[in-house]
Amino acid sequence: MRIHTKSQFNLMEIPDPLSGKPFGVYYRMPTTKERVAYARKLSGGRNDNPEDAVDRVYAAREEFGFEIITGVRDGDLGIEEEVGSETKPISSTPESPDYCEKWKDVLKDSCADLILKFAAKIFEGEPFPEEFQEKRLKMFIDEYVKANTKEEEKNEIVPFESNSKS
Repeated sequence: MRIHTKSQFNLMEIPDPLSGKPFGVYYRMPTTKERVAYARKLSGGRNDNPEDAVDRVYAAREEFGFEIITGVRDGDLGIEEEVGSETKPISSTPESPDYCEKWKDVLKDSCADLILKFAAKIFEGEPFPEEFQEKRLKMFIDEYVKANTKEEEKNEIVPFESNSKS
């Protein structure tokens, strides 16, 4: 069920390939105006060079992703203040002893890849790569089975369902 919420603390877990663990981001839902502005930024203009499309996508995802992020889950973000020093956890929660006022700057400097994934999911409905791979595999198996099945058996085919959790 899609719930219309004004909450500033929706949680999305983003697969983080560097840590191997989900990275928790708190966010607010974008407004319709923000969604329209995002789409406009993606599309460029009439005289826009198509070769600039990648830059537009990255710029839109970065700008609008950071716009709606309201925090990070405690324990998911840390900083090494000096080379070789112990990693210090960073919190976006003002009441936390690990609170860092510049948590968003740290996120921009070191986690832009995660924010790009996050924005694609929220604004474009793009699946995370794992979900995409799963959907492609399901489509491939279903198409292969249909192509290699006699006409009278096609109505009896049960679509492939994965046992993995997405």
